[in-house]
Amino acid sequence: LAGWLQSYPATFGLRNYQHSEPEGDDVATIFHNDTAEGEVLLSHRRMGRLVGSLGGWFMSRAFESIGEEALTPAVDQGAVAAFVYEEVESPRATLQFGGRFDHATFEPDQHRRIRTFNEWSASAGLLLKPQAAKDDFVIALNLARASRYPSLEELYYFGPHPGNLSFEIGNDELDAEHALGFDLSLRGRGARFEGELTFFRNDITNYIFRQPTGDVQDSFLVVRNIEADSVLTGIEAQGDVRLTNALTLDVTYDMMRGKLKDGGDPLPRIPPQRLLAGLTYRKNALQIGGSAQIVADQNRVFGEELPTEGYVTAKFFASYSFESAGMRNTVTARLDNAGDTLYRNHLNYLKEFLPEAGRSFKLVYSLGF
Repeated sequence: LAGWLQSYPATFGLRNYQHSEPEGDDVATIFHNDTAEGEVLLSHRRMGRLVGSLGGWFMSRAFESIGEEALTPAVDQGAVAAFVYEEVESPRATLQFGGRFDHATFEPDQHRRIRTFNEWSASAGLLLKPQAAKDDFVIALNLARASRYPSLEELYYFGPHPGNLSFEIGNDELDAEHALGFDLSLRGRGARFEGELTFFRNDITNYIFRQPTGDVQDSFLVVRNIEADSVLTGIEAQGDVRLTNALTLDVTYDMMRGKLKDGGDPLPRIPPQRLLAGLTYRKNALQIGGSAQIVADQNRVFGEELPTEGYVTAKFFASYSFESAGMRNTVTARLDNAGDTLYRNHLNYLKEFLPEAGRSFKLVYSLGF
């Protein structure tokens, strides 16, 4: 392309979605969720040391729940956004900065309250490459102010939701979340390894979450959407070690803590500590591997939230690819939860009633054009 513009990819999609939630032998609620969504991204040519892009996004959504236990009136949602991201590069440092503005409107039927949100987000980051490390070590710092307006479900739901086994109560007076976050990452690599260690903290005003009230209505536990000032902190670590030319060891660890600023009580649905370790053997078009996931107990719970016990699961896989008739053919075999471990995912809304899937085996044949 001539001029300042280097590329301008654009996407547009239409979705017509419907699903039904049964209660006993009958259909309790039918959900219709139709959306139109589009985005355009304009990337400009390098101007000296400056390189980046800007763009826009829109979404139109029509949501409706039908039935004697309809959760919400019909709601039309419209949203638009504009954003920019730029980098200023130099041999030993890169400055990154960007911003986004969002406008959203929710217009419900049945004389419910119309909500309009105008929110902005911005971030600035710095990548440092010490000269002595010869590009094998990078320090990344990032400071961000992020906003999130409430979802349609958080604003307007009111009624039994068999799919979540709860009676959900939205709150059309919720404000947008505003977070001030900082993260520090250390990235290193060598002849046979590479890894990254990240520390983060997010101070969130008006953090929105589901609060069980302890009451029961229509045979379901009552859950309200509320907001409170909160803090999220955590550590993430990841490393790859090439043991031989064909064998690689992957290790990942993550830990998060969430608490209310007023009183320090734990936030709900915070994942427990987790360690994943896996080995992968690659030889030409053949891959064989396995991994183990070790998850700790989660006893830091909110109110009457169910604590979950730690668990260990393992999975194995093998795949082989070949070319035939101008197409890429791949055969994959996968064994999940190889030990048939009984465990509960702390992030699952239904963890109190439903454990996760047991041992399963899949054989997949795929074609790539």
